[in-house]
Amino acid sequence: KVSLDEYLSDLLADEEEAANNPEWMAGEKETFRAVYDTNGDGFMDIQELKEYLLPNDVSHFKDMASSMVKAADWNRDGILSQEEILANPQIFVGNHYIKTSHTEL
Repeated sequence: KVSLDEYLSDLLADEEEAANNPEWMAGEKETFRAVYDTNGDGFMDIQELKEYLLPNDVSHFKDMASSMVKAADWNRDGILSQEEILANPQIFVGNHYIKTSHTEL
């Protein structure tokens, strides 16, 4: 099982400056709860991991995209501006979402 703290620790190993970004941390916590911990027990268990890595549908890709938009959309208008994208390269380049998507394709 993987706890929320373990999940965040793993992410922070690659995104050190993100630890000081409360919006990023809140977004990642929400992603863990909404996408990975589908049974709500506070952990990502082996079944949840399998469902995430080998999905029967593509809804989790939509969840990942939504989480990325939410993390970068500072003015909360639901639309990413060029400025918001360029100000947040850590979300779009070398991000765990991107790494995961490439390994699943």
